[in-house]
Amino acid sequence: MKKFTLLLTMLLLSACSNPDLENTNDVTLRFWDGSEPAGNEEFIKDDGDIETFVSATENAEVLEEGTVINTPPLLKYSLRQDEENLDYHLWISEQGEGYIQSLISEGTRTYQLDEESVESLEDFLAGYDTVTFLNEVTFE
Repeated sequence: MKKFTLLLTMLLLSACSNPDLENTNDVTLRFWDGSEPAGNEEFIKDDGDIETFVSATENAEVLEEGTVINTPPLLKYSLRQDEENLDYHLWISEQGEGYIQSLISEGTRTYQLDEESVESLEDFLAGYDTVTFLNEVTFE
């Protein structure tokens, strides 16, 4: 019975976790201007920059099911893995709060980024003159 309980627990934990992002080849960014996407997609190929997005995604804590953000995102990013793209919207507020929302057809999930991930993303985005962090992030 203990083995069954342990197996069931491991199965549930793996089902609720973020997808395996180890094989991410590159990251595609699409910045937003207000409520609409702006400009062209940008491809990130630098391993350190890819790791910034992969690590932030892997370490994010899932919020209660049904949590939806009303504020337009700062950007959309895609983690490209061989034949698959994993798409997310990203929000970072001026107060240092960060969130991502997965964009999957089976149902969107919202995650809160940890402080270290937010700082890493802020450092990465500091290289873009046009990026302005959000005043606030509001939820439905």
